[in-house]
Amino acid sequence: MVERCGPYCCPTGYVVRQQQWWSVKVRDTRTAQVVAEKTFYGSAPRACEHTESFPIGASEKYLSGGSPSANEVVNWLKGVIH
Repeated sequence: MVERCGPYCCPTGYVVRQQQWWSVKVRDTRTAQVVAEKTFYGSAPRACEHTESFPIGASEKYLSGGSPSANEVVNWLKGVIH
């Protein structure tokens, strides 16, 4: 979770901003030791507005950013794996 905004009025509601991330670990296959580790973050969701609309009966709304770049992960792995 990046941020929880609110409360917004009538009915009381909150907006939850979420950023996607991937935690990648590379292990030595002989020892199971972690030899490299990195977290990749996706784009941030849009900012909370001064007013937000909610579906009828909902008290929370989720805003998600984009996924991390698979190409960035692959390029990192190429530099780590020998």
